[in-house]
Amino acid sequence: MRVTRIEIFGFKSFMERLILPLDAGVTGVVGPNGCGKSNIVDALRWVLGETKARNLRGGVLEDVIFNGTDKLRPLGLAEVSLTLRSRGESLFDDIVEVDSETEILTELAAAELEVKQRNKDLKATADALEGSGSEAVAESGINESEESPSEESPEPQREGVLSHEEIPDERSASGEIGGNGRPKLTVILGKRGPAFEGHGDDSEGGCSSEEVSKDEPAELAQTIEAATDETPKEKAALPPPAALVQKFSWLRAASEVQVTRRLYRSGESEYFINRVPCRLRDLKELFRASGISARAYTLVAQGEVSRIVTAKPEERRIILEEAAGIAGFRDKIQAAQRRLSDTAINISRIDDIHKEVVRQVNSLRRQAAKARSRQTLKEELKDIEFLLFAHSQLHNERKLDEAKRKLEQAKNDEERCQALLQKAQSQESFARSELMRVDVVGDELRSKIDTLKEEINNRARRRSEKKSRLSELSAFELSRQTELERLHERQKTLEEREEQSRAQQVELENEATRLQQAIDEIGDAGESELEAVTARLREFEQSLREAEYAYRGSKEEHARVEGELAGVRRQFLASSPLAKLKKAAEQGVSENDSTLRMLIDGIEVRPEIAKALEAILQNRAAYLLADDPHDVARRLTQTSMAQEEGAAFGVLRSGDLSRPQSTEPNTIPFPALWSELVVEPQFSAAAHRLLDSVYLVDTFEEAMGYFASSPDSSIVCVSREGDVIDRDSFFRFRHEGGLVQMRAQIEELQSKTESLQTLLGEQEQVVSQIREQEGQTRAKREELLTIAREKQRKAKELGNELGAVRGRRQSLMSGLDQIRGDQERLLQQIREARERIQEFRKEKVQVQEELDALVPDEEKALHAQVRELQGEYLELDEVRQKHRGELSQLILAVERERSGLDSSRGVVSDQQLELQRLGMELEHSKERIEEEYGHDMFLQQSESFRIRASELSDAQVEEQREARSKIRARIVREGEVDPSSIERFEEESKRLEDLESQKKDLESASDTLSKTVERLKATSQERFVRTFDLVQKNFEKLVPRLFGGGVGSLELLDPENPLESGVSIMTRPPGKKPKSIDLLSGGEKALCATALIFSMFLVRPSPLCVLDEVDAPLDDANLVRFLSLVKEMSDRTQFIMITHNKGSMASADKLVGVTMEQPGATKVISVSLQEAYDQVA
Repeated sequence: MRVTRIEIFGFKSFMERLILPLDAGVTGVVGPNGCGKSNIVDALRWVLGETKARNLRGGVLEDVIFNGTDKLRPLGLAEVSLTLRSRGESLFDDIVEVDSETEILTELAAAELEVKQRNKDLKATADALEGSGSEAVAESGINESEESPSEESPEPQREGVLSHEEIPDERSASGEIGGNGRPKLTVILGKRGPAFEGHGDDSEGGCSSEEVSKDEPAELAQTIEAATDETPKEKAALPPPAALVQKFSWLRAASEVQVTRRLYRSGESEYFINRVPCRLRDLKELFRASGISARAYTLVAQGEVSRIVTAKPEERRIILEEAAGIAGFRDKIQAAQRRLSDTAINISRIDDIHKEVVRQVNSLRRQAAKARSRQTLKEELKDIEFLLFAHSQLHNERKLDEAKRKLEQAKNDEERCQALLQKAQSQESFARSELMRVDVVGDELRSKIDTLKEEINNRARRRSEKKSRLSELSAFELSRQTELERLHERQKTLEEREEQSRAQQVELENEATRLQQAIDEIGDAGESELEAVTARLREFEQSLREAEYAYRGSKEEHARVEGELAGVRRQFLASSPLAKLKKAAEQGVSENDSTLRMLIDGIEVRPEIAKALEAILQNRAAYLLADDPHDVARRLTQTSMAQEEGAAFGVLRSGDLSRPQSTEPNTIPFPALWSELVVEPQFSAAAHRLLDSVYLVDTFEEAMGYFASSPDSSIVCVSREGDVIDRDSFFRFRHEGGLVQMRAQIEELQSKTESLQTLLGEQEQVVSQIREQEGQTRAKREELLTIAREKQRKAKELGNELGAVRGRRQSLMSGLDQIRGDQERLLQQIREARERIQEFRKEKVQVQEELDALVPDEEKALHAQVRELQGEYLELDEVRQKHRGELSQLILAVERERSGLDSSRGVVSDQQLELQRLGMELEHSKERIEEEYGHDMFLQQSESFRIRASELSDAQVEEQREARSKIRARIVREGEVDPSSIERFEEESKRLEDLESQKKDLESASDTLSKTVERLKATSQERFVRTFDLVQKNFEKLVPRLFGGGVGSLELLDPENPLESGVSIMTRPPGKKPKSIDLLSGGEKALCATALIFSMFLVRPSPLCVLDEVDAPLDDANLVRFLSLVKEMSDRTQFIMITHNKGSMASADKLVGVTMEQPGATKVISVSLQEAYDQVA
């Protein structure tokens, strides 16, 4: 099995999703400090199940989520996925076989589960006893306790649950001794051990089986569901190999599995296997089965090497326990021993509980006897109560009949009094009506008298008012006439002012028109010319910007092309293996000789046939040309460079071949490659020698078709893509960057540079011309602006003057409007004065007529009528006094009758109240009997008790009452009795038997657990000793190899007790005898720790090993030995090595570059060194 890919998103500094493929061998992770290299190690540690934030270099687990930067927002989740792939056809074949230790762990977990179940049964019995009201058991302190949760499953302890350390002392009065002096019992129930992780509860989070997606593989979903739903006992009953097959059977059909862990900022976690939700426990089981885990020697963090060497001996033993695979055994053994100790305490206290329950059962037996006696007394009391109630009911019914008779008589008296009262009230009403009639006639006479008196007074008052009004109207008429004359005078004055204002308004309007014309003449002059010049200036500026932009772009392009040309030239020179030889040959020839040149220097190559020429010439393009090739070759062979291993060169004779002749017939349908080239004369002979009989084809299929039709042809064909074909062979040449292609690229870039240079000159002239025209236009615009500003000043002065004229005209128009308004108001006042005078005159005539109508003789007649009506009123008053005396007598009679009616109504009310009292008394007695003895029983027996009660005499009734009092007194004297004590006695007796049976079961389960613990301790010790011996042998071999000599050994400080013993390290480098490992140098300590890590790794290998800057303190010699060992072990294990060392980088099969283009956000680039080496070769 191997790890094929790591996906990281949102974890620490990985803002963007990272997909990192991992191949077999050594993968080097390189990058500057602080760029996030170690975050890859933390991501691996986290996905492998790490739950401690401090082991991930954080304070809380949410610190692993990308928290944002100054420019990047934070993310809401972190996700890491790990993909595992089998080296064979099935992952199931790669999982670790179950050994005897796993079987013992399974037995241990089963025994622990048995003890826990027995303790739960005991607690259930105690709870049942407590629920039944047993005071002794309720005070016994029976609680269910859980072990302290492990760091892998951070789960708070339940309230009300005691841990092992919280068990109080038996002698503590407040903790273990109840209020009645009886001891308490605490039943400690621990959770099942790690061997049963994943076979029951979901204590480590994740999703339940119900949350499994239906879209994922059904086999995986069913497997997880089966592993979750089965009861612990059923899982424990399976033999270990069968449990493993059932747990990972879905791996048989899978060659690859992906494991994902996700954490949200809210604290919620999710876990997936092949995108199917699962629990963290399922992930850990899969990693344990596959042999991958976050062991101390599998993920070696930065600085961990030195800590391994400087650790205490006991801490080194813990690392060896991980290599032995018993790291978790110690906790399981201790947990089992704590459970045994707790169980022993519980067993010792079961006897106290047993005694207390026996005492409780005896007490319930006595209470049951008293309850049976009390039931007999209550039956007797019930018969007496029913009999007395029936007698009381009959007595009250007789009293109720008597009360009804009296009520009927009182109602008859009430009706008689009501009739008399109505008669008296009728007479009183008639007398009142007669009195009211007399009063009405009197009021009418009084009203008439008052009306006549009022009429007399009104006539005198109106006559006086009319005379006063005539005087007032005469005065008003005179004053209005005077006011009318004054208004006429004011009207004439306003007409004169209006004429003057109109004349002034005409003058001001003429002046305003003259000023506006002057302003318009000034504004129009020169404005159009200035706008035209300004428009031309903007056009020149825009043209200048465009020309400058084009010039800068051409200049940048020219610089880029020149840089590219220089780079290609350097590459051209560096790519020629004969460059140095050419230089040496030039130094060896005489001054009269011409400078040596390569063959490719004299051939002009078009880009479209560069690949074809490259395929034909290849390294011969770098051959040198000379007049005397043998002489040049002799001198070249004498140079030191020519003697070097791998030196290769050639020298050709230069010469002109004006008419090259082809030896092939003219029937060849392809052009000769020679005809497509432009060759300098002195190079033509050499070029023709190499390119003779070479023809250019478009595709290799054309050449193959030709050779199929002409199999005897000896020509060579080359395609434009670099395929070389003759009648016997085919060769494809796809090399980029050869000398011929670089020569063609140089010629193309040179041509492009010359074109750009010409373009730059033309663009520079255009820019200069535009700038000159812009300057002339800008000067013209400034001149026009000066003239425009002078005209604007004059226009401003005229505008101010025009404003003043308009202001005066506006003021004059406002005054004229005011005069017109005054004239209209004055005319209105004149009209109103004239109308008012006419009204006064009309009113005077009307008032005079009304005054003449008031005659004195009519007033005398009115006085006579008043005297006659006053006499009639006196006679009527005597009749009213008589009727009032009669009415008083009738009122007294009505009051007498009303008093009698009230008396009769009081009697009726008293009788009704008596009836209600008797009815309520009967109802209350009935309700009390029904509430105490039941409604059904009362209905069944009420008639028989009524018959018996009707036959009782007063003496017998008194006897029954005395018997009831005696029974009640006896019940009070005996006190309260629990009516359920009979049933409780039977239940407690049964539970006592269950308690005795549970004690036996608990003792048996405890004995099984104790034996299993001893077996596990023996197995752990045997496996630790065996692993220690293997690690020691490996360490003795690896120390000389890593140090280049020397010796090294491991030693147990307490061989008699290896599981508690510390481990010491002794290392002696070549030529040294240090007394302590602390005296070694940093590099030697690193080699020593590396030897120990690899020694354990050879005993318990893992598919993956991560080394974080382990090579930092090593020098070159030690580094070579270290890398040799890593390379040797990489055949079976994948190594991820984080390093800054160039040697380590060179030895890696693949490099992963880590950097931060943006601060705080990591970016990764992956490069395969082997592929790079293959491309270079």
